Amino acid sequence: WPGLGLAPIAVPAVGSINWLANPYNNQTHYMYFHGLVFLLAPSYGMLSAGASAATYKPLIRDYILSWIANNSKVANPQAWTEETIPRRVAVMSYLFHRHLDGTAYIAPAQTTTITNSIAEQAVELSALVDDLQYADDNHGFMHRLGLYDACVAFPAIPNATTLRAKARQGLIDSMPLLFVYPSGAVVEQANGYHYVNLTFVEEGVTLCENFSEPITGDP
Repeated sequence: WPGLGLAPIAVPAVGSINWLANPYNNQTHYMYFHGLVFLLAPSYGMLSAGASAATYKPLIRDYILSWIANNSKVANPQAWTEETIPRRVAVMSYLFHRHLDGTAYIAPAQTTTITNSIAEQAVELSALVDDLQYADDNHGFMHRLGLYDACVAFPAIPNATTLRAKARQGLIDSMPLLFVYPSGAVVEQANGYHYVNLTFVEEGVTLCENFSEPITGDP
């Protein structure tokens, strides 16, 4: 992650990974590690460099299943922070939707395991969407994006239609809270957040449009 000054580490093989490891004693590293962001690397390899799906799709599947098996809220509460959940849900939703769903690389029981995990995390995100302390910052926008991701990638989760509508409305409600009208300046304390929030808003608008629910009008 840029700016932390931390040397890269090799992710252990899926069979020997220690999910509780925090080699830098750094919460940001832990957040991205448990956000499963590293799994975007094999995805990128398959999509852009022609890397073997037979090699990398099972890896993606097995790391996701390993995370689920070893990181309940009781076993590892640090993996369930409000910053970590939306990153992980977005990554899991994308990778499942793009690389695994409906393929020979995932069995029905494995799909059920992943769907159940997403359903549990969607409940957490729904509660975070209701938490007004996050309504006007980038964290809250990530909660809404993650919840929408979960519902479009896993329409079988309980209350998916209601949660999807809640996430979309949350995106709309948050947009005018992130910026000062009419200047467009971000309300958060550093100008870096200006670009972060603009990127998130663009992602939200594009996501809803891609799934036939375009955001129009005042937002």
